[in-house]
Amino acid sequence: MRWTWLRGGVVCAALLTGRAASASNPTDDAVAIAPEESTALRVRLKGRLQIDAFTFNRRSGQMPSDTFFLKRARIEALGMMGPVIGFYLAGDFAAAVPTGGLTPHTFLSTTDDYIFLRPFGNLAILQIGQYDAPLTFENRTSDIALDFMERSLTVRAFAIPANKELGAMVHGITDNQLFYYALGLFNGGGINMRNVDADLDLIGRIFFTPLALTDLPYLHEASVGISGRHGERNPLLGLPLANQTTQGNFVFLNSAFAGRGLFEANNLTVVAAELHLPVTHSGGVRAEFVRKDQGLSAASVGATQLTLLSSGELSGNSFYVEAWYWILGDDTILDIAGRELPPLVLRITNDTPRHGLMIVARCETLSETITLQQPVAGAPVGFTSVDSYEVGLNYWYAKNFRLTANYAVNHMTGTSQAEGNAIAANGGSTWEQEWLFRIAFAY
Repeated sequence: MRWTWLRGGVVCAALLTGRAASASNPTDDAVAIAPEESTALRVRLKGRLQIDAFTFNRRSGQMPSDTFFLKRARIEALGMMGPVIGFYLAGDFAAAVPTGGLTPHTFLSTTDDYIFLRPFGNLAILQIGQYDAPLTFENRTSDIALDFMERSLTVRAFAIPANKELGAMVHGITDNQLFYYALGLFNGGGINMRNVDADLDLIGRIFFTPLALTDLPYLHEASVGISGRHGERNPLLGLPLANQTTQGNFVFLNSAFAGRGLFEANNLTVVAAELHLPVTHSGGVRAEFVRKDQGLSAASVGATQLTLLSSGELSGNSFYVEAWYWILGDDTILDIAGRELPPLVLRITNDTPRHGLMIVARCETLSETITLQQPVAGAPVGFTSVDSYEVGLNYWYAKNFRLTANYAVNHMTGTSQAEGNAIAANGGSTWEQEWLFRIAFAY
């Protein structure tokens, strides 16, 4: 999307001249230290620490090593001046410096960093900065509250590998919780990345909770929604196509080959559908489907720009189905998933910590095809397909302390050269297994 689209931002800015509406019920994250109506600056220190352990059925020395590592180690701050103006600031001590080939980037390990303006309560929120992009249900769920240790293949590896984008959006939800919307313009390069050309990505999402006003309280939060993304990429200044990995970081599609690589180019279109069916806060089912068409270029990296070898395309589909049940406690321990609305107020709470124990299972499949107009030796072209089966167990003490165990089995059934390389790294087997563990604390 060209920068001229930003003229539409004048309309958004006009909203900010309105009178602040009275605060409705705050989100679950509205827990802190300030009186509700104070306009003085109040800041709440936050943070999260996630320590992981991975172990694999290693059939060859090319498999990932069994390891402990820091997944996230963040210091965060939430600040507000009354209910209208606020900010979120976060830095991650566990994050690596981003890489992007020729693409300029900031040299900061930042995560969620944004300012929000909310003159009409939760009905219209202008959010500017870097944060989870409004594409799919799971991508708008904090990593603190994910059912598994990481997002699904469908979302994390396929729909939006970067997770976060830098830009501006307007989003909100009606007071009766019946309708949510989000629409924004973003650089399109992912976390900590500046825009590389004159184009922006348009990303949006809507969902409905059609039973919110009925006499069926056990299904009040059931929702159905869609989301999408469209953008353009300069084929000579493109970002590298993100590698695709399992939850345990086993690579089954590597975009780099023989000193060359696959890069984003021309059109990018993503369309997603979501169905979320929680039942009486004790269990539920969720499903998401994603269709993606991504222009590509096979290229080598020159001194100032890419040297184009061939144009191409990635096209495919992915979906997952997930079910969960709380053996002990219920999901009110956590923030409401899929929304990530800033809090309306900062206030003190003295809730008694509760225990929670949840089991979860997920099945998903990813199928995609990479084609090039001209043959390029070593390029990972062809059909890639991965079926994943995962089970997990989560113990919670309040929403602050968490113990997680995940077991994943991934079946590689494609015929692409990339998947052939992955199968060879797995000792020639099409089945790959992972045992994943996490201890985490957030405040």
